[in-house]
Amino acid sequence: EALFPEATIDLEPGDLILFYTDGIPDLENPKKESLGEREFLKWVVEVNKDFPVADTSVDRMVEKIKAHREEAPLKDDVTFFVVRRGAEA
Repeated sequence: EALFPEATIDLEPGDLILFYTDGIPDLENPKKESLGEREFLKWVVEVNKDFPVADTSVDRMVEKIKAHREEAPLKDDVTFFVVRRGAEA
C-alpha cells in the first residue's frame, strides 16, 4: 500500500544512471564498519570521473566493493547496474 512519487528526467547522450540496492551502502568490512551512503557516493564519483563505458564503471565498482568487504559475510543483497545513454541515431 506504499505510495511512491513519480518523476521524469531527460537524459542526454552519454548520461549514466546507476541503480543499486541498499545493501551496498550497508556493506560491512571484517571490523563491522559499514560503508555508508557518503562513502558510496564518493566511490560513484571516483569510478566515473573519466566518463568510462558502462562495463568499466561496473568493473571499478566491483573492485571497490571487494576491497571494502575483504570477504566479510554479506548481511544483505548487493545488487547494482549501470546504464549509459548512447548517441542519437
